[in-house]
Amino acid sequence: MTPILLLAAAICAQAASADLPLYEQEPFDRITLNEANDGTVLDVEPLDLPDRRLPEKPKSTDKLRVHLLSRLGDCSSRWSLPKLNV
Repeated sequence: MTPILLLAAAICAQAASADLPLYEQEPFDRITLNEANDGTVLDVEPLDLPDRRLPEKPKSTDKLRVHLLSRLGDCSSRWSLPKLNV
């Protein structure tokens, strides 16, 4: 399958999943950014965190790597966020 067809299939799959009931969708995590970031809510691939929790007091240098579902197939879909912003 060509890369363009794969990209189109990925975009269509995401659009279709938005129409499905939550229990039938692929697993995802929803993170809410802090007030400095307008409380923006992001749907991301499941996060790789110990015990599925953010540290209570992250270091200012700690980063959280996320893959935004809303940009599936887009090369800018992978982000590193300071953990203090989540």
